[in-house]
Amino acid sequence: MNYSFHLQDPTDPNTLYLLESVIEAIYDAVLWRGIYAFVSKGGVDVLLQDPAVVSFLRSNQLSLIVGIDAITNRSTLEALQEYQSIFEHLNVRVFWNHTGGLFHPKISHFQYADGSQQLIVGSGNLTPGGLRENLEAYFVIRAAANESLDLSSWDDFTQRHDADLRIIDDSALERASKNVFRGRGRRRRAEVEPDVEPQPAEGELLGIEEPETEPLLPSADNLPTFSGLMAETSLEVAALLAFRLEH
Repeated sequence: MNYSFHLQDPTDPNTLYLLESVIEAIYDAVLWRGIYAFVSKGGVDVLLQDPAVVSFLRSNQLSLIVGIDAITNRSTLEALQEYQSIFEHLNVRVFWNHTGGLFHPKISHFQYADGSQQLIVGSGNLTPGGLRENLEAYFVIRAAANESLDLSSWDDFTQRHDADLRIIDDSALERASKNVFRGRGRRRRAEVEPDVEPQPAEGELLGIEEPETEPLLPSADNLPTFSGLMAETSLEVAALLAFRLEH
């Protein structure tokens, strides 16, 4: 089994972008499945319009699970619907998360005719930034046909949550349309990853409400929460906060 670690760094002329690793893995693959918590229309377009992906989808299956906890918005799901109408071998499911925790994986798995496999897992979302613009970290794991790559927990997840892995329908579109940050009072533009296009709702300015009370500061009681949030990007921090307020 072969492992390689990559730090995607746009300032390094020799960096290997996540998109490049995914495209490289596609060649000779016969099956591709992925789980991505946060997806943007720009990321979907970058990936599914790549000539290698278009060629792959002519005769091979891509099964994609996307999250709608945050960031993945209505225009993204509508774009995925359109791509499904173009590519008969593209199968997209939306994960309706009822666990109480944020859905957050970013992973692709490829299988080949000779029995070998490849796994790409890391921090990159299915967005232009995650694929080729942000500082991201990811592993590429290659297993030969005679080597075991245990992905049973993936299979267990899809079986356990089968009822919550649904097609993109009106309910999913309505839920995804809520993935914008806006408030009723004084507004400021939400801090977003550079790859995610803000989506104003009904002509409103995109923003989040300025807090009317003193901001919460780290303390002995909430330090674990703050340390976890600091590990996320600024948009994911906002997503986490919104998710926790809703739950």
